Amino acid sequence: MKKYVFAAAALLCLSLLCSCGKGGGELQSSVGGNYVEGELICLCDTENDAREVAELYGIELKSFGDGVAVFTTDEPLDDVIARGKEKGWPELSYNNINSANSAN
Repeated sequence: MKKYVFAAAALLCLSLLCSCGKGGGELQSSVGGNYVEGELICLCDTENDAREVAELYGIELKSFGDGVAVFTTDEPLDDVIARGKEKGWPELSYNNINSANSAN
């Protein structure tokens, strides 16, 4: 699967904006940084690829656009990520929350 870095960043920003105020909790990841509770992301070429990733992991595809799939799960995120690494599946990562704060 190709990795669309620019598209991924744009969709990540959009998904973060869309998730604001919708009950998505903000947590601290085990690797540092904040992320959306219960959500993982993966770079995919097509929506069909994203559906295949969801099926592999047994998680739900929430959205797909511009090469980025957003998934939801009730399982501990670290467990889902570890399962994929162990089996050599496409890599999932936290749906990180990035913000820029004005110093003024």
